[in-house]
Amino acid sequence: MDDERIGGVSTTPPDQPGRRRRIWQVVGLGFAVVALIAAVFMLHVQASGRAGSVASPSLVHMESAGIQFDYPAGWRVISDGFSVHYGAVAAVVGTGDWKLPCWTITPTNGVSGGQCGAETWDIPAGSVVVYISVSYGSPGLPLLSQTPPADATNIGDGIVATDTDASTSSNWVLYLPKGLYVGVDARFAAPGIDTMRAQVRSLAMSLRPVPTA
Repeated sequence: MDDERIGGVSTTPPDQPGRRRRIWQVVGLGFAVVALIAAVFMLHVQASGRAGSVASPSLVHMESAGIQFDYPAGWRVISDGFSVHYGAVAAVVGTGDWKLPCWTITPTNGVSGGQCGAETWDIPAGSVVVYISVSYGSPGLPLLSQTPPADATNIGDGIVATDTDASTSSNWVLYLPKGLYVGVDARFAAPGIDTMRAQVRSLAMSLRPVPTA
């Protein structure tokens, strides 16, 4: 169509298809910018998560008594680690409760000490308690056989383990290098035993010595 002008002003309608193309080009560019911003934000979040955590968000990483392991974030530390004869209790974790009453012995002849009573396990329905102990051993007092049993499972890093399951318990013995032994004694109460047993297995499989300088 010829361009018709009145008084120097064009009266020809603008090129509508061309105008629509330009509008869609602008809209497409806007979507591209938004997508780019979102991608950069997600990369930042992922990088921050990798830099600030040792275990995944569903796990808590713990180091105690020369060992390290991961336990579910929904559990709590029931008892911190403490020393025992030729070893230590690394921790007691879970959703139930565990207590060990101890008291100080009155000094006699200038010698004082402590004494503990019987431990108590409180495991309400749907809960779990996991007692993790470390035995350092002694040449004159072997706590466990130096040779793991034939059915022990190799879980990597020079560690082999045995697992004994019962209906409401799971007991692991892990043979670590340099004569270090770890016991994982777990007790459950239904419902959810299968899930909790799998969580205890994951804890045991994650267990490693704390690296030394």
